[in-house]
Amino acid sequence: MLVLEDRQTNTTVSTSPNFTSRDDGQPKCAICRDRGIVVDIEKNCAAPCSCQADRRRERLFKNSKITPGFKSKTFDNFCSQNRPVVIKKMLQSAWHYAANFKLLQENNWLVLLGEPGCGKTHLSCAVANQLLEKGISVLYFPHVQGMNELKDTLRAGEESLEARLWDMRKVHLLVWDDLFKARREPTPWTVEIVFDILNYRYLNMLPTIISSELTPQNLLSIDAAIGSRIMERGRGHTMVVSGIEYNYRIL
Repeated sequence: MLVLEDRQTNTTVSTSPNFTSRDDGQPKCAICRDRGIVVDIEKNCAAPCSCQADRRRERLFKNSKITPGFKSKTFDNFCSQNRPVVIKKMLQSAWHYAANFKLLQENNWLVLLGEPGCGKTHLSCAVANQLLEKGISVLYFPHVQGMNELKDTLRAGEESLEARLWDMRKVHLLVWDDLFKARREPTPWTVEIVFDILNYRYLNMLPTIISSELTPQNLLSIDAAIGSRIMERGRGHTMVVSGIEYNYRIL
């Protein structure tokens, strides 16, 4: 490994033939020149460059599958002014969940249910984006699009499907948006997939965010095992918003 000295900072950086540069050919990081390692000659030690944390966050955001439109969702740009009390309570619940994320144990699911257009997805993504900034791995799964993609993956082979399901089971935080959204009753295959993922996360007490237009009663009627697991793990961070008057899109 070659070493280049930076006389101004009295540090050195390790070189490697493989590194990412900007379009103009210059390294993105002026400190380590995209090698990722900074060596202190005086102390005779090496350490990861500070740019590595930024790159890790970039990878986490990319792997999260959060769409570009949802990466901008934060608590600060969630409009709660002049909104009903239940909407403000939903904001408070989501904020509390994010702020206390590492302290939550058994009841570590955030469950936002009810009326379309009340802000469930915005707050789910606000939590996810904040935790991504802190280095928490997240996977965003929009129900309709995600289930269609799983069906396409199944056509490629069961091993490909199992790999996708494994990611959903194991990721630190799973955000399942619009659970069971459909024009008709969910198929047995859909229910089986949902149970597989959520039951694994339930048994292993893995943090999960669920948003759905359904009420707790609706979820229980589709599958009591799924519905009861969601309500149990979401105890303390479950909000149900009922009534078309809470849909900001038509106000």
